[in-house]
Amino acid sequence: MVIDEARCVEQWGAEFRKHYSTLEALRSFVPRGVPVLATSATMPPDMLTRVRVVLEMTAEKTFHLNLES
Repeated sequence: MVIDEARCVEQWGAEFRKHYSTLEALRSFVPRGVPVLATSATMPPDMLTRVRVVLEMTAEKTFHLNLES
């Protein structure tokens, strides 16, 4: 399962893009063995933590790459 601009899950939720708020429900239909890729060019670590909770992503299999200079 791939979520592009995953920051929108937390940032916009039900207020702007209603479909982002349903991703948590969608995740419950996807078997646990299916990987989740959540991408964003602008997601601070605290937001990443909240998105991981919503998408039921485990911390030990989460990779965060910060390209800021």
